[in-house]
Amino acid sequence: MDSRRSTPGYVFPRNGAAISWLSKIELTVAASTTEAEYVAASIAAKEAVWLQRLDKELGGTVAAVPLNSENQGAIAMMRNPTSSARTKHIDV
Repeated sequence: MDSRRSTPGYVFPRNGAAISWLSKIELTVAASTTEAEYVAASIAAKEAVWLQRLDKELGGTVAAVPLNSENQGAIAMMRNPTSSARTKHIDV
């Protein structure tokens, strides 16, 4: 049965092997593909920050983590995270 909920996912490789990954069905239905991509990017960004802090604690070099998304609306929201009438419903 189609639940209309998105399935976001991410994978973080290190030296050619995946060290963290996720793929799960969201708890809520997104109002748009932009919202679904934005929420997925948020989940991936939180994991990236955690992995950077872990790497720093272990004595590694902290580098920028690229975050890829193909949805232009989500990219625009990530670049300018101010709330508007169309995005204020997205739960933090």
